[in-house]
Amino acid sequence: MYRKREVQKARREAKVQEAQTALVKRLIEGIYKEQGRNHGRPVFRKSLGQGESVAIYYWDEKDGADCDGWWIGAEVGGDMVFAFNVNQASMLPPSTGWRFPLRGPLDRSLRIIQGGNESLKIQFT
Repeated sequence: MYRKREVQKARREAKVQEAQTALVKRLIEGIYKEQGRNHGRPVFRKSLGQGESVAIYYWDEKDGADCDGWWIGAEVGGDMVFAFNVNQASMLPPSTGWRFPLRGPLDRSLRIIQGGNESLKIQFT
């Protein structure tokens, strides 16, 4: 009986995690426009309306080597982050190699496609 409850709980938690991941995917997918710079590299933002946005930005090693790389988050340097790319050499957000969810493995389906007019697009393939 105890084992059955553990399995049921794990299944419920997995379903919640799947739903959260799907929601974040919908949140971050779309077109981003360049809006300013951070640590010498461009910042790209996607407006969500009502003053909310998602940002793709670079953060250097000033806060530690584990912070050095490209981030996708609710705001530049904020605590709510969704994905990370360790590529420090790229002057623009890398097209592949993103960890999504943040503490997860590399997600080969997350792609950033460079567009014209200082824009880019996040899509999941």
